[in-house]
Amino acid sequence: MTFSAELLVNPLAKSSIRASLSLAWTLENGLKVQTERPPDDQVDALLMKLRPFILQDEPTFLPKVLNIVKKASGRRGPVHKVVESINRAFSCEEMRSSVLCIGSYTVNPELAMVVNSEEAFSTWLNGYRFHRDRDKRKTFESLHSMIPQESSVVIFMMMLQEKLKAIIEARTLLELVNGELTQASFNLRARPPELWRGLVLPCVDHIQVVSVSMPVETIPDHTCFDCTRVHVGDFLALAELLAFFWMHDEMPLVVGAQSWALRLAKGSLGVEDDHVEVLAIFKVIGTALLSKDPQREKLRNPEQSLLSTMRSGEIADESNLKIQRRIETEDEWTQFRDSGSREIDLRRAPRIAWGPALWPLSKESFLALKKCSEEGRMPSFEEVEGSTIALTYEIPERFRALASLLR
Repeated sequence: MTFSAELLVNPLAKSSIRASLSLAWTLENGLKVQTERPPDDQVDALLMKLRPFILQDEPTFLPKVLNIVKKASGRRGPVHKVVESINRAFSCEEMRSSVLCIGSYTVNPELAMVVNSEEAFSTWLNGYRFHRDRDKRKTFESLHSMIPQESSVVIFMMMLQEKLKAIIEARTLLELVNGELTQASFNLRARPPELWRGLVLPCVDHIQVVSVSMPVETIPDHTCFDCTRVHVGDFLALAELLAFFWMHDEMPLVVGAQSWALRLAKGSLGVEDDHVEVLAIFKVIGTALLSKDPQREKLRNPEQSLLSTMRSGEIADESNLKIQRRIETEDEWTQFRDSGSREIDLRRAPRIAWGPALWPLSKESFLALKKCSEEGRMPSFEEVEGSTIALTYEIPERFRALASLLR
């Protein structure tokens, strides 16, 4: 508390750090940069007062103090949320995600930095303010082949303002925890929640074909569909029939095990007795295939996203999302859905999974199956369908014809 009291009497801390940066480029004049910030002597005086809070080796480094407060508060509650908010302000994470994330390239891509990051800020402090580290200076200079160093210094002034706000809020929190204040209000800065996008893919685990003489209504615990107008000659046709009901929202969107039954036309699947009904009973595992939304992750981790692009020199391909999480049980799904701060956009996969393929077969899947059949071997699912599930695909004409019979 002593250090914060000394800090608050500093002229820049008492008022605010006025800093502005203007960049303009024209074909005639090239890049023009205009900056405004406090003079060096005022900045140095402020930094000396901030030193106990912003140097990681100091026992009063603000994140260390906040971590002690969080642990002392016990189970997760309002204090935890305030601490996370203050940490977010102190690290300037809020500034990068809601205002601007600025990258600076170098000749060596591995040395590229986000200017308004803790890494660049620390490089500047150790190269020019707290120390005169030559390597830090060299690194900092390499970031400014196109724009002047002063532009980055102005950004650091903006970061200092954010850190000042965080320190003042931390002081208020400590006074509240210590009983010196009875109440206080805080501006909570929450990270955007995770956004998971996913498909529920029904995977046929087991099938039983029975001939029954009892009415279908007496068969318990199955979702039963009337397909008596369609003669099903083989299991391939049965797979496409099951896929029809799934794709037309006749079957519930459920993660976990469930049972479905199809009431087939007499004589289907080789059952020759015309006096009994043919029933195909499926045990199906509704499998959630999930991946994080890349645009939301950029908002949640703008620095990491920008650095990855700068250092790799490539823009990530977001057109074909890879499966990051696979959930097959109801309990696991409930735990995933209800834990943490996340949003979930769950949709129906366009087909069902049975054996080595997705049904109805796409043209590509059909050709893959045909090739394996000609080679006399059983293909794997990955060999036929790959490792991703596309939302769009070509529906075979025979499948469209089936729809006219069932509608």
